[in-house]
Amino acid sequence: MKKYFILFAAICAAAAVSCTPKELAVDTPAEEGVSDVKLIPITITASLEGTKADMVDVKWTWQSGDKLAVYDGTAKREFTLDESAAGTAVAKFTGEVSETFTSLQAVFPYEAAGATFDTPIIPAKQTIPSGATIDPAAMIAIAESAEKVSDDEFNFYFTSGVSMLRFIVPGEVQKVILHTEGKEAAIAGESRSVTVNVPGAGQYWVAVNPASYEGLKVFSRTSDGDFMKSTTATIDLSAPGKAKNLGTLGAGTKVAVIENGDQLTTPANLAGLDVYVVNDLDLSDVNLTPITSFSNTLDGLYHIISNWSASNALFAKNAGTIQNLIIDKTCSINLTSAISSSLGIAFIVSNSHTGLVKNCEVAGAITINSSSAGKFYCAGIVGEATTGTVESCKFSGSIDVTLTNNSASCSAIAGIVGRFGKKTDTAEKVMISNCENTGSIKFLFSGATEQMKKFGIGGIAGQSVSVASATDDYGIIENCMNRGDIEWRYPAGGKGSYPALGGVVGLIEGQLKSCNNHGKVSYYGGTDAAATDASIGGVAGYVTLGASDCHNYGELVVDAGLAGGTSLAQSGGN
Repeated sequence: MKKYFILFAAICAAAAVSCTPKELAVDTPAEEGVSDVKLIPITITASLEGTKADMVDVKWTWQSGDKLAVYDGTAKREFTLDESAAGTAVAKFTGEVSETFTSLQAVFPYEAAGATFDTPIIPAKQTIPSGATIDPAAMIAIAESAEKVSDDEFNFYFTSGVSMLRFIVPGEVQKVILHTEGKEAAIAGESRSVTVNVPGAGQYWVAVNPASYEGLKVFSRTSDGDFMKSTTATIDLSAPGKAKNLGTLGAGTKVAVIENGDQLTTPANLAGLDVYVVNDLDLSDVNLTPITSFSNTLDGLYHIISNWSASNALFAKNAGTIQNLIIDKTCSINLTSAISSSLGIAFIVSNSHTGLVKNCEVAGAITINSSSAGKFYCAGIVGEATTGTVESCKFSGSIDVTLTNNSASCSAIAGIVGRFGKKTDTAEKVMISNCENTGSIKFLFSGATEQMKKFGIGGIAGQSVSVASATDDYGIIENCMNRGDIEWRYPAGGKGSYPALGGVVGLIEGQLKSCNNHGKVSYYGGTDAAATDASIGGVAGYVTLGASDCHNYGELVVDAGLAGGTSLAQSGGN
């Protein structure tokens, strides 16, 4: 069975639209309420050309309390209905405009008017009342010019300011969510999704931005769960007033839809289902527990998680696909307690990543200040990737780690993946590709123990499997770029064994292919670097199986018990 069903056998046009709106005149008024503008009263006679009434199967009349937003070239003005005309199709509105106006344009209702005439605000949440076929607040009309009757009287002929999608739902459907494909295409206002609450079985309309949509996902929420249909066909609604028929909704592939942060707090609801995030998620008051294990697909649809004070990653383990998710700079992980051995620390997946993480972006900060730490793997995207892959991900946040004791070897810190690769299923396998780090990574170790061994830090990865006599290739990093600064620092007296740091990777038992470093790599030691067996490089600190087409353009600074420090500016080498 195909994973996705086609939304429609054919996308059918709804009832033909009789009007053909002209090219909209773009007006940029000054700020509302400018004090030095003299205002004069005028009367507007407003009528609708009939097309909207045809489209939504209702007869159009002006209703008590209706208001127009009139743009006069200086500001947006409020015009109110002559209440004696309520219930009629043609009515008078009164208000004031600038004495020096040169053009008049209007949007109805007033609440839908944007800062300029050509930017009406279509609501991203629409509720259809019982007995109606559309949310009245979404019935936005525009009048692009005025017909002068006299010096203080004008006619406005309104046409539809929105495009429409029509659909039929059976009685079990409570809500319909339409979501555009791609990262930029907004369907209602600035939102890439529009939610429609329906009163029961019937045929309904949803108002959307006039645009051409390159595909659409449609989710239907029922008492039995969420169902998805989708199409990659182009839906041309580029002219205001155009309409398309989506057909009957309600069936399709069963999925889990995430509309808000609270819906992430019940992992059982996500088990065994592909998951789709349809809105940006503000996690200010949400306490998330990492999902223990995941083996399906989570598609963030390029939505943003913000204000998340994380205890650790969204997923403790991942054997599925996590893609198109953005975690912004308002999110953070802060650890001050002891770190248990083999702990992964990250925003997306902490440990045992065996699946795929793709097109994810993280700008959050990770801060660790611990007096006791076993072996750990810390990164912006994935803490530990065993046999899994990470593709086209970006980290632009910061990682700041301070330790006074580290009692185990093979720890790792990096922007994308902390530790990767295992001597199973990874031979000749590209594990990290097309990723970029622009974030800063700093490590301070103040202990005097010799037990901190094989500790790797890099912009893309900290380390692969522990360095040994490699006879095979246990993981490849390919087409990756580091632009962030990498810093390792010992205070006076601090020491350890085998630290490794590089702009792209600290140490790798595998290969580097087509990777570049532009960031500054700095090593500050209280002991001569030779005494700690440090491995330091612009691209990589330690590579067992070679690097091809890799270049360093960043500054390399080594200050390890040498007076004044040593600065090595490298270009074109490792």
